[in-house]
This record gives sequence, C-alpha cells and structure tokens, in this order.
Amino acid sequence: MTQHLFVGEIADAAAPANGAAELYRWSEGFGSSVGTDIPALIETDDVTPAGPGGLFVGRRIYLPLRYVAACTVRVTPIIDFNQTLSATTRSFAAPASPTTATITAALAQTLTYIRVRIEVLSRTGAVEFYQPSIAGKALTGAYSAVAEAQG
Repeated sequence: MTQHLFVGEIADAAAPANGAAELYRWSEGFGSSVGTDIPALIETDDVTPAGPGGLFVGRRIYLPLRYVAACTVRVTPIIDFNQTLSATTRSFAAPASPTTATITAALAQTLTYIRVRIEVLSRTGAVEFYQPSIAGKALTGAYSAVAEAQG
C-alpha cells in the first residue's frame, strides 16, 4: 500500500474546500459527485512480517486515519491469501476540525502473509488513510530452500 491514500480532499487546518465530499472531480459539469456519499474499498498488498516462509503471530493491526466529517470505516484482516478474519467497524462523528484516529483490529493468529481490506461504508466528507502497521512476534524467520540446498 502506498504511504498515503486519500478519499476526497482535506484542508490543512481550516474547514474543507467545497469539493471535500467528493471522491473525485473532473470538472463542474462532468464527473462531479456533489452531495453524493461515495463508499470506497481498498486492499493492501500481501506482506510477510517474518519474511517469505516465516511464521508470525499477529496480535493487532493499526490503521491511522484523518477525517473531516462523519464516517464509518470497516477493517478486515486477510491472512495467508484467503482466510478472512473478523472485521472491525468504527464510526466517527463529525469533528469541529480535521481529526486523526487509529482503528485497532485484533488478530491473534499465526500467519505468513497478511493484507488489509479497508472499506469506507459511509462518509459525509473526506477521509485519509495512512500506512497500516501490525503488532506481533516472529516465530520463525524466512526459509530459503536455495540456501539449504547449497549448505
């Protein structure tokens, strides 16, 4: 996943611009979504916290975000390519100014690969997502069949 992904636009400290509730805007007449609540679905790439072939005990996923209006976000961990774990859904009320928060999703799983599905279920303004992180402990390191064969 990129270091910074945003849906809409957020002014630094002031109230959002007129187009802040839009996912995109080509022009005033084409591609505009004024007043429309546009959900989003984002999935990160698969990562290997303990290296390829290594085992990792994942405890939690942290997803930092910044929002300017009410929104509801669901975070779903997916381990070892196709095992979907329980989703965590958080709703945030409209803040007086742009606000940051972190969604914490529990894992308690042994895994090799992990990715995160992020769904914006509803929003009335812009939402920015930052790099998710994982907490846990490596059980075994990466395994290399080539190094073992040459040993």
